[in-house]
Amino acid sequence: MAAGAGDGQSADDAGEAAAQLDAEQQAARAALDMASQKLDEARYELKQRSLLAPFDAEVVRVSAQPGASVSSASGAVFTLLPQKPRIVRAELNDSFVGAIQPGMPAEVSADSGRAGASWSAHVLRVGKVYGPATLENDPQVRANARTVECVLAFDQPDPGQTRGLRIGQRVMVRFGKAPPAAPPAKD
Repeated sequence: MAAGAGDGQSADDAGEAAAQLDAEQQAARAALDMASQKLDEARYELKQRSLLAPFDAEVVRVSAQPGASVSSASGAVFTLLPQKPRIVRAELNDSFVGAIQPGMPAEVSADSGRAGASWSAHVLRVGKVYGPATLENDPQVRANARTVECVLAFDQPDPGQTRGLRIGQRVMVRFGKAPPAAPPAKD
């Protein structure tokens, strides 16, 4: 036997052990590839079943139950309350539309009649389209009354400042005087 050489059995055992390690390594690579593929499938499935709001908001109403089928014909599944400064949507009777302008000051008070609950606001915009009144209680008056939407912003948009008001609550709006017109430019 040559110096440093082992017997034939040891060489066969070593070759067999190397082949076994190679097979185990290939099996581990295959298991890793399979696990990676399953992870990709799970991520895809999660993405398909996830809903993302188009803006920061709080979910205030859910109209579907877990496991229920929904479609676009089912209507809104979630009602979202945007994390933005609150606004007031008021109806202007057609006789007042010409008198109200963007920038005008206003006072918003709770329609509940609670004394002292009022907040300062200003007119953001006045609609351009007439529509039927929705706030009138008398159906005959409601059918004939035409209104324009008026949107107001609170002067202190912090929700803490408008504590006591709820989304959808009826309010009373009193408008102040229009801001003075800008003086004509001098040439």
